[in-house]
Amino acid sequence: MTRGLFLKTLTLKNFATFEDCNINFADTLNCIIGETGSGKSLVLDALQIIFGHRADRKIIRKGTDGAVVEAIFGSNDDPQVQDFFDNLGYPFNDHEIVIKRLISTTGSNKCFLNFQACQMSHLGDVSNFFIDIVGQFENQKLLSEEYHLHLVDHYIKDKNLSEYKNVFSQLQKRREDLRVLQAKASERMQMKDFLTFQIEELRTFNPSADDEIKILALKDKVINKEQILGACSQINEILCEEDLSISSGLIKILKMIEKSKLVLGENSLNKLHEFKGFIEEFTCELSKIIDLYNDENLDINFVLERLDRYQKLKRKYNCDASGLNSILERFERELSSSENEECHIHELELEIKKSEQQAQSLASMLSNRRTMAALEISKLITQGIQQLNMVGAKLQIVVEPLDRLTMTGCDHIHFMVETNPGEGMHRIKEIASGGELSRILLSIRRVFSVKDSISIFLFDEIESGIGGETALKIGTALKDVAKNSQVIVITHLPQIAVNADKITEIVKQTRSSSQKDDFRTISMAKEFTYKTQKELYAVMAPMQMQ
Repeated sequence: MTRGLFLKTLTLKNFATFEDCNINFADTLNCIIGETGSGKSLVLDALQIIFGHRADRKIIRKGTDGAVVEAIFGSNDDPQVQDFFDNLGYPFNDHEIVIKRLISTTGSNKCFLNFQACQMSHLGDVSNFFIDIVGQFENQKLLSEEYHLHLVDHYIKDKNLSEYKNVFSQLQKRREDLRVLQAKASERMQMKDFLTFQIEELRTFNPSADDEIKILALKDKVINKEQILGACSQINEILCEEDLSISSGLIKILKMIEKSKLVLGENSLNKLHEFKGFIEEFTCELSKIIDLYNDENLDINFVLERLDRYQKLKRKYNCDASGLNSILERFERELSSSENEECHIHELELEIKKSEQQAQSLASMLSNRRTMAALEISKLITQGIQQLNMVGAKLQIVVEPLDRLTMTGCDHIHFMVETNPGEGMHRIKEIASGGELSRILLSIRRVFSVKDSISIFLFDEIESGIGGETALKIGTALKDVAKNSQVIVITHLPQIAVNADKITEIVKQTRSSSQKDDFRTISMAKEFTYKTQKELYAVMAPMQMQ
């Protein structure tokens, strides 16, 4: 009994040479036979379109507006299947899953899953989970060592692999962050002395817009300092210091008025006293001006040097006096950032070390699982190929440690094979023939069919390079795979077809239309039955010669 899904019916309408055809399948081993050019491969093409491959408009039958490919699958109450389609958003009823593709000569093609419009990628999701298509050239994958690693990981399905990849991705990102940060830090280190000098220069000068205004005002004062001090001195002498100074004269006048009992108007007397007070205030203000101009800050050299420094700094940094403070703040931030980067680099180095330890631990566990699985798979595949007429042949999966971590761990995996006893083990790509690769590939599928979620295996002429007794054994192996999964095989060999539970023959006919001299080719599918194996061999023998 099959597990998961199984294909029940494939319907082809206006699909290449198929006009309107229904092909029914058993849920075990199915063989599709037919002469070369009859349309057998078109069945595989149609199934690939069902499973999300791109549909070329060239497959639309001439004279029609579009083609239809529809597949109905059954499900054996497997909760995994129900959960898969529920989570995908396309639930089904009555144990049937329906996929339909409409290919139009105009406009876009359409996809339907369980009677809902869907994206083509969703069909790919179904295929990836449930379907394994083995084409004529699939055995070439066995020559790729990346595929060897994929097979082992697919076998163990280790959750640590996904966790490891996440950790390794984070590790790679942190390493890149560290590289960028170190490059920036290196640049900043080269700038550090420059920044320190510029900061010290600006801090020492302590510029500000207000200070510049004040210095400019002082400049005007110091330029006229001597003249102002001279005038103040002479005025002060006239007011206070000479014998006939205004101040002393006013004092004498007021004393004489008081002694002589001279009667003056109150207004005149008050004005004399006010004038005396004004002279005293004026004298006091002159003293302050003299004190101000005698201040050491009014040193002409100091003022001119400071103004000259302002001009040089403004030209240097291409800004005004207020912008110099902004420049200073920016330099201080850059210097601080440089110091912070050193701390950040140290923290990042610690994080990287921790991630490396975590990744190394996961990679080691993964490596151990791969090593154990490699021994198990090697044994099972060896048994399988020996049963397929490769007597004495051996396959060994070698797990070699790498000196560094990669996205897939710390292992390099490759298949070694000995096809002739005593000749030693060699890499599979160096010695295996096409027929041997086909048998190894079938043995792999046989092993994986027991553990996999794959429900349907499609084999397109897997018999490449083999025949006779080996073909009989391949047929038996396919029958064995069909114990756990549905198997659909396109074949020319009766040794394989004889094991099938259902054989479908694709035949091609040429029909005339109502129009004179107008002929059309049509492919049809019919269930093939035989009474004896001799009859089957007799029918299929000519197919092998094509």
